Parts: sequence; C-alpha cells; structure tokens
Amino acid sequence: MPPKRELQEADASPSGKRVRFEKEGSPSSTATSSTSHSSITPAAPSQPATSSQSPKTSPTKRPSSLPHPTVKSVVPNRPSTLLDDDEIKSYPSALLNRLQTLSTYENSTANVYSLARIPLSSCWGKNNPYTNRSKILCNPSTDEPIVIWLMGHISSTWFMRNSEPDRQCSVTIVPLSTDLSRYANRLLCGFSSPPLPLLEDSALLVRASRWQSSKQGEVPTLFSSVYDAREVFCAKNEMMPYPATELKKKDLVLMEIRLCRYFTKDDSNRYSQFRAQFELNAVSLLHSADDSEWDDKAENDIGDFRV
Repeated sequence: MPPKRELQEADASPSGKRVRFEKEGSPSSTATSSTSHSSITPAAPSQPATSSQSPKTSPTKRPSSLPHPTVKSVVPNRPSTLLDDDEIKSYPSALLNRLQTLSTYENSTANVYSLARIPLSSCWGKNNPYTNRSKILCNPSTDEPIVIWLMGHISSTWFMRNSEPDRQCSVTIVPLSTDLSRYANRLLCGFSSPPLPLLEDSALLVRASRWQSSKQGEVPTLFSSVYDAREVFCAKNEMMPYPATELKKKDLVLMEIRLCRYFTKDDSNRYSQFRAQFELNAVSLLHSADDSEWDDKAENDIGDFRV
C-alpha cells in the first residue's frame, strides 16, 4: 500500500527567474534572481507530617511542543566532496563545468538550492489558515518551500504498471558523490520521527517519488515534468520536454525535489509518527548514457567458440 497521501504540488521554478548553463562555445552562463514578571507567594511555614497525611507528588509536566528540528540540528556538517572522480571522469570539460556550477548553485530569492547549499536553519513550515506547510521543509524567514537540486545517474525509474501510468512514480539515482548520498539519507532519517537508523547498504541511493493521480480513484496521468537539458539547462518553458519513459539506467539527470513528510501509525494505531521523503518535482536530462555501455550481450557472447 502506498503511504497516506500528504504530498502537495507546487511549481518551484519562479516565473522570470532563470539560470542558464551552456556547453563550451555557447554564450556564457547567466543567472538572474536575485520579560514578564511572575508573582511569587511566600512559602507557608512547614507543617509536621502526621501519619494521616501522605506526601503530595507534583504532576509531571509534558512539554508543550516537540523540539523543532533544523537542517543543522539533524546533520551539523555539510558534504565536503560534491563530485567524485569515478562518477564524472568520462565527461568532457564543458559538461564538467556545468556540473560544477549546478552542484554549488544557490538562489535565495527563488528559494532554490543545490543539496549541499540548503540553508542550515531550514525546518518544517508553519500551519496557518491559508497555507499548511507543516509537512514541507521551508525557509524559516519566509515560510516558502525549499527547492532542492540533486544530480546523479539513474539507478531505476518507475512510471508504468501493466503499460499504464501507475498511481505513484519514482526516480532513484546514485548522486555524484558519496558525501552527497549520505547527506541526503541522513536528512531523511533525522527529519523522520522517531529518527530512523542510517542503513549503509542503501545510503548510496536517493529516491524521489510523487503521485501521478491527485485524488483517490482518479485515473493516473504520466508524469510530464521531464526536460531535455543536454544542450542547455534553463527555465522549464524554454527547454524541450522529454518522455519520462525514455529515461534509462545511467542517464545523468538533475532532480528537482522537496523534502516532505507523511504521517504513519504508531503501536497504538494513532498517527503520531512521520517519515520524511523526497517529493519529485521535475527531472532534467543532462547527459544520455550510451546504450552500448550497458549492453551485456558482448560480455556474455562466446564468440567463435564451437564444440
């Protein structure tokens, strides 16, 4: 069963805000953005205790609210290595320059940050009568959702079931550095309540998902926020769409995600716990993997061997 629906849709790319990254030989990259006093009653004289009197116990006070976690309190140190040589060594210098720029990108005006540049004060948003953002990681100064960019090579995708769009879709990637992978997973573990242990076996993968149907019983629609950014990464309305079902293993992509949470039942069957997850907003294809790199036929072919 998929988790209880808690995801909310929002287009994180601000209108008119653009970041352009182009290959070598094209125009240079541009970025446009932008004490109260309490009364004290004197203590009454102490009375000797008698056998008929039992000592009074003060009721244990429960905290009015749980501590509000922040990125810094969950993961104090930011990742130090953003690009591992093994992940990028085959790429040309023009693409490497683009990856370097994207991996350190931050735009406080648009509230868009690469994973390593998320504001350390980011926390769950507020719940007010008009916009409930208590389930989304937000910038505390504006209460606007934090949009996260994370690049990596596709490990797996899920969009279809029995040749039809499934109710949920997901993209799982191997980020471009081990530090980034562990940082992302530590955020998920630390922002869950109760906190989850970090499993080293799965700490190298990062998965983002979303609903492909907005209501229970609604016919799912294939996720369409996929873009071709192999030549240039810019505003979504300036990039060509790319079929989600054509994304394949080892493709280099930039995922646009948000850190969200959904509530789960505890042992008493109450919704008092929650799990953090990454919500998928968009995918941009930066480099398409050569199919021949992943063709196992050549390795398994016995060649001219005859018996």
